[in-house]
Amino acid sequence: MLAGLERVSSGEIYLNGTLINRTAPRHRDIAVVFQNYALYPHKTVAGNLSYALQLRKTPRAEIEARVRRVADMLVIGHLLGRMPNQLSGGQRQRVALGRAIVREPQLFLMDEPLSNLDAKLRLQTRSEIVRLQRRLGVTTVYVTHDQIEAMTMGDRIVVMHEGVVQQVGAPAELYNRPANLFVAGFLGSPTMNFFEGEITIADGALVVRAPFGQVVVGARTGSTLPVNGDRQVVCGIRPEDITLERDSSELSADDRAHLRALVDLVELVGADAYVSLTVGETLLQARVSADLQCQEGQSVWLRLDPRKIHLFAKRTGENLALAVAASDLDPIGRQH
Repeated sequence: MLAGLERVSSGEIYLNGTLINRTAPRHRDIAVVFQNYALYPHKTVAGNLSYALQLRKTPRAEIEARVRRVADMLVIGHLLGRMPNQLSGGQRQRVALGRAIVREPQLFLMDEPLSNLDAKLRLQTRSEIVRLQRRLGVTTVYVTHDQIEAMTMGDRIVVMHEGVVQQVGAPAELYNRPANLFVAGFLGSPTMNFFEGEITIADGALVVRAPFGQVVVGARTGSTLPVNGDRQVVCGIRPEDITLERDSSELSADDRAHLRALVDLVELVGADAYVSLTVGETLLQARVSADLQCQEGQSVWLRLDPRKIHLFAKRTGENLALAVAASDLDPIGRQH
């Protein structure tokens, strides 16, 4: 719809203040970078870069200057005379980016442009695209199924599921305050841990009765949550918010509420380790320092940071803390 390839059934699209719903695609001044590069196989790199400018009847001297400037920017100046089949995947992707950049459009649309690259080249090209976008200052709509790309590249993320927008916001906002179970499980690596429970009040504090014991919920999410009606919830906690102790003697008297767990698997990833744990019949994963040196089959003590526990309604999947915050506002956003 943004590119003009699909008809808009409702709503309006504005580009720099201009309504473009009925504007023909070739008049929208939008450049698209495709997943499969879509280079002209019979044209050289220079021919691919200059083709759109030739169609616009751009003067030859200007075409040569813009092609050379973009080629130098993307470090493909030495490839201008080569054909696409003589290039590596990363070089082809740079040419596809250059073909879009040389047009100097008002908007870039990028459709999973890195999915065909190997992991190392994907990381390198991702950084190049971020630096390039900052240098050009052109709004870029970037489609990806890779949550790492979304978190590291996006200033603003739109999470969609089955064609429906789930949440819109800055990366840190979506990571720390996910609107529902889908967003919570989609963002983060390793993914968020989930377990079911029932919320109740014990000694004046909000507590979740989980299959492996009681978990106190921190004031950030717990103090305003209603406990009337449906009390069945899904708790979520990220692996980095779980702490481990190998020896119970290291726990203070106030920390005896730690949970006993069994180490199932340890995955070393450099300075960190991903530790898979069994707590009762519940599986959890913690992200800890590799210096902790956990061993498979070892008993450990774990603690869930109560300030970082997210509560989601079991029936609807929505974040209960956000739902309560929304209920405290009237329709125009003023606090009751």
